Amino acid sequence: KYYRLALKAAKDDEQKARCHYMLAKCERNEWYNRYYYNNGTNEYNDNFMIPISAITEFQLLKKYPNTQFYKEAIKECGYFDKYAAR
Repeated sequence: KYYRLALKAAKDDEQKARCHYMLAKCERNEWYNRYYYNNGTNEYNDNFMIPISAITEFQLLKKYPNTQFYKEAIKECGYFDKYAAR
């Protein structure tokens, strides 16, 4: 909720890129906690799977390749790095 509010208030591309990344990260974490967790055994499957809502945010983040945050996101997040390489 708060990242969506921040996105509406964002004044430049750096802030927008950061908001889209954080929204994707929240969506991915929520999805892991709900669906991907393996029956309470503290193990995760090895498949590269993320929710569609996170992919949508990655698509929006890809619109800001000239920002410094975009470069940081690629270094920090393997999921985004793989997505951006497509």
